[in-house]
Amino acid sequence: GFFSASGGLSVADMMLRLLAQHISPAQLAEVNHILYCQGSPAATATERPAIANSQSRIERAETYMHATLAQPLSLTVLANMVNMHPRTFSRQFSERYGVSPMQYYRHLRLEHAHLLLLQTQWTVGRIAELCGFTEPTHFSACFTQHYGLSPQQVRIKESRNP
Repeated sequence: GFFSASGGLSVADMMLRLLAQHISPAQLAEVNHILYCQGSPAATATERPAIANSQSRIERAETYMHATLAQPLSLTVLANMVNMHPRTFSRQFSERYGVSPMQYYRHLRLEHAHLLLLQTQWTVGRIAELCGFTEPTHFSACFTQHYGLSPQQVRIKESRNP
C-alpha cells in the first residue's frame, strides 16, 4: 500500500501506528523513545527480566499508553492487550498507580499536549489530534480542567515569561 504524511512528527506518528500492529508494546515504547528522545532507553537503564505475572502485564499496558498517545485507547482495548478482564485490569492498575487506567492515560496525553504547546507553534487542533483527542473543544475543556488555564492562555502566559 501507499502511505502519506505531511512531514515532521506526523511521519513518526504514522510509523508508530503501523509498527504497533507488528511489534510488542515494549518494542514500540523503545522505538517511540528513540524517535522523540534521541537514544535507546536500554542504553541508560538496566534490562529487567520479563516475568509473566499481573504486575508485568500492568506495566506493559502502562508502557503501551506512553507509546500510543495519539491513539484514543479504551479500557477494553488495554485489558485485552494484556489478556485481562477489564474490571480486573482496572482494579490492579488502580492499585499500582493510584488512579484508574483512563485517568492515567488522559493525564499522559494532557502532559504531552502541554509540552507540545510550549515547544511548538502548532495549532491547538493539531496538538489535540496528536494527543488522541478527536475534538479540539473537548481537548480544550479537559486541558483547562487539568491545568486551570486554556491551551491558548498557557501559550500567552509562556510567551510573556520565557
